[in-house]
Amino acid sequence: MIRYARQDKYDIAYLLSSDTDLVPVVEEAQTLGKKVQYAGIPKGQSYGLTKAADDVRLIRPEDIELFLGKREGTHIRKANSKK
Repeated sequence: MIRYARQDKYDIAYLLSSDTDLVPVVEEAQTLGKKVQYAGIPKGQSYGLTKAADDVRLIRPEDIELFLGKREGTHIRKANSKK
């Protein structure tokens, strides 16, 4: 993310991770004039990334099913549901 920010290869970075170790990377990209959008899941949301990012999107299982479409014989199990 930092390398491409320095090379001015993007304007907005989309970070799909909940690894709080990436907060310094987000902050460095921002100092280079880039916007960072953090996408995570509610159950594993990184509050460090939430605070550092310019925008936050939390993805729910229903969102994934809408995007991928419900397929026969498949189901995305909610984190707190039982098998």
